[in-house]
Amino acid sequence: MNRYIFILLILLIVIFCGCTHEEIVQPRIGVSRSFTNIQKDEVLSHTWNTLIKTSLAGRGTDFSHLNFDHVYKYEDPDQQRIAYTIAPYSSLNTSFSNLILEIVEGKPQPPYWTTFTPNVAFDAEHPFELATFSGKITWTSLQGDMLAQTQYTKGNPVLPKEGTQGRAAGCEYLVVYDVTEVCINGDCSVTDMSVANIIEVCDISDGSGVDGPGSGGSTGGSGSVGVFEPEFFYQQFNLCANTLNFKLTHAGFYAEIDGLGILVIDPTENRTIDGAFGTTCVGLNPRYFGTKYDAAEAFAEIYNQAHRNVRPTIQSQTNLTGAFVREELKREIKRLLQEFYPGSTLSTHTCGGGIPISTAGYGCN
Repeated sequence: MNRYIFILLILLIVIFCGCTHEEIVQPRIGVSRSFTNIQKDEVLSHTWNTLIKTSLAGRGTDFSHLNFDHVYKYEDPDQQRIAYTIAPYSSLNTSFSNLILEIVEGKPQPPYWTTFTPNVAFDAEHPFELATFSGKITWTSLQGDMLAQTQYTKGNPVLPKEGTQGRAAGCEYLVVYDVTEVCINGDCSVTDMSVANIIEVCDISDGSGVDGPGSGGSTGGSGSVGVFEPEFFYQQFNLCANTLNFKLTHAGFYAEIDGLGILVIDPTENRTIDGAFGTTCVGLNPRYFGTKYDAAEAFAEIYNQAHRNVRPTIQSQTNLTGAFVREELKREIKRLLQEFYPGSTLSTHTCGGGIPISTAGYGCN
């Protein structure tokens, strides 16, 4: 089972009461939806940096993978409620999460993760659609405690029947939500999900000692939150050839590159696994290339193919280390270089000899 994921999103163990999917044109009066960031939003900055991060100090929790420069903000003055959705920079296509931070009547609520794990990995043929999602949804605290978990099929929860383990007799799971695409100034990266309070508070322990929302007299969250369209790991980490500056020498085309390698987030242990190479010297056999641009295109293609090849191995590992990630990717790059361009080299040190330094750029298709 893949443990290495970048987590994202929200719901609650409950019964759906209808789904719609439409673009917002005229939001109801009083409600505002916007994108913000932690630098300009004083409420978000104060709540996160002064209150929440302080309370987690010394616990080894790492939030460096979260994109606080592009945060979704849902504000409802009537309910005196603000909900922020913070997504990671990138996600694996086997699972993803959003961090939700709510402020109700001026009081910050405990933040939580909502994680979506699909039955079939997301790809071009199986895109993420909240209204028709099939898979497992898990809610966890920042401390890593599971708050709730349930299975969904085509947007509908698969809940235990009354009298069976996991559901108390007579217990209701009532949550009404609307699924609505939100477009703000042409940015349609968020789906809005409106959630109502659980009507009846009851124990819905599954026998494992973990209670769902509503247990112990709490009704859990309410209102609307955003769900970011995931930016998948395999899409974001394509190396761009136009960021590589090769130079022709008597020995071949050479480039000294900073920024190669993989950074993996392990949310189950709140840690970052650094598989970066450090400064890397790439030398390509000149017999295969006419210009330095040809060399750059070829190496980018080799790197991206190697990245795709090692992903399944990395995702299947337990006790993953940065050294393992780094060596797996280096080994595959070297293998492909020898297969397609024999005599080419890759080594993790400077090239010397006046070779210009390139900083690897990513995100190309």
